[in-house]
Amino acid sequence: VISQQCSTNQTTDTVDYLSVGGGFNDPAQNTFIAAANTAYYIIYETEEDCGYGEVTIEAPVQYSCSSPYTVSVEIGDSVNVDDIDTCKQGNSNDGLDFEPSLNSRDYVILLESSSVARQIFVSSESTSSDSDSVLIISQQCSMNQTSDTVEYVSEEGGYNPAQNTFIAAANTSYYIIYETDGECGS
Repeated sequence: VISQQCSTNQTTDTVDYLSVGGGFNDPAQNTFIAAANTAYYIIYETEEDCGYGEVTIEAPVQYSCSSPYTVSVEIGDSVNVDDIDTCKQGNSNDGLDFEPSLNSRDYVILLESSSVARQIFVSSESTSSDSDSVLIISQQCSMNQTSDTVEYVSEEGGYNPAQNTFIAAANTSYYIIYETDGECGS
């Protein structure tokens, strides 16, 4: 149980997250965004009988608008960003007036500026056949993206890659925002 309060009178209104696991090989798990300046109680118990266990708490690196994963690509270079898992990220980038809605958790990459213009090819694909891969390229990253602030949007289903080729202007940085449409994934 994850809650902002701890009491003997917990209700669905007071519990933020609840997870039940089925034993040794089926752990109870939760991934959530802990709000700034907010304390949480993590309550562990075994169902019916008392017993032993362990709780692991992890705060993975968040690659968001405020702290993006940074890459530098010059003419002739190629960079792979591996092991992206949006389930461990927050939703730092939302769209207001276009589809896809961008309301899922996202992984933000900052393509650093260069002194020369470059043709950039970006490709991303989901490792799940059930999720669409969404790729956004923009000079800004915010919770208020509009069709005027996003330069390129690409969405593909399943294992098909979302791709964009664009000219990166000299002395201009770009945000490359990856998310899976609907739910988090890798």
